[in-house]
Amino acid sequence: MVLPQHAIPTGEDSRPLVLGIGEVLWDCFPHARRPGGAPANVAYHARQLGLDGRVLSRIGNDADGAALRAYLAVQGLDVATLQCDPTHATGTVTVHTDHTTGPAYTIHTAVAWDELEWTPEWEHLCAVAQFVCFGTLGQRSLRSRATIMRALEVAAGATRVYDVNLRPPFNAADVVRTSLASADVIKLNDAEVAPVAALYGRENASPAELSAALLAQPRCRYVCVTHGAAGCTVYTRAGAVAVPGLRVRVADTVGSGDAFTAGFIYGLWRRWSTDATGRFANLMGALVAKHAGAMPSVSAALGRLVQRIEREAVR
Repeated sequence: MVLPQHAIPTGEDSRPLVLGIGEVLWDCFPHARRPGGAPANVAYHARQLGLDGRVLSRIGNDADGAALRAYLAVQGLDVATLQCDPTHATGTVTVHTDHTTGPAYTIHTAVAWDELEWTPEWEHLCAVAQFVCFGTLGQRSLRSRATIMRALEVAAGATRVYDVNLRPPFNAADVVRTSLASADVIKLNDAEVAPVAALYGRENASPAELSAALLAQPRCRYVCVTHGAAGCTVYTRAGAVAVPGLRVRVADTVGSGDAFTAGFIYGLWRRWSTDATGRFANLMGALVAKHAGAMPSVSAALGRLVQRIEREAVR
């Protein structure tokens, strides 16, 4: 199910193409497994919002890969963009939920999404995309990093969204620096401010100071610093907008940041104000946190959230 089309201009071609390039995988919880992978989550939620979200990733020729493909297809995504690796297994992540600071992850290596292949089909999609979302983890192998960098080069006219999403030890400094310089929108959380600032020799920089340094880069237009339940701050060259958090009953926080990213993309596409875009992104992140897993089916609720933002905008 996708968002009712009341918010979408008429004509299929008017829907923006939102690509999530990088990892797609199974999040393996203690008592269940659920589909995930940050860029895939963003594309999934973009699709639920009525946009043309597509996952550019790679699965194995195995039962896990077939199950991922089937799930995404049922949710309305075009799975033709998923590559199938003949030798590497579909990616998995073991999620440890017994941590007071949030979930911890064991991310298994040498899997299919470490072998992203540049193809003419992906080149065409990147050339016509309006938004491309990518992260740090998807670039942990040389081959996938080269493919993602090629995608960003071809998508030079798109809004390029970088979710820093550090997952040690897969956070090489050169990968993060290059990604930061390649992005129009940068999203990171409070815990990532210090390690990112350290890349600029400013270990003690505040979020505002770091954001000013990032916004001094030629491409960067927005820096979103998320504060968990306390909301977010969106920095632009015109100033900062603080958006308060929301109180919700949390099922788990896996994927809520990716829902935030999809909501921010949607607000940019709608050309909402920075405040409205940040509030909608917060609402989306909170909505997904109320559900188990990173890809819950919440399209009906998303329609109500869009209407809420629009009502507030005309007051």
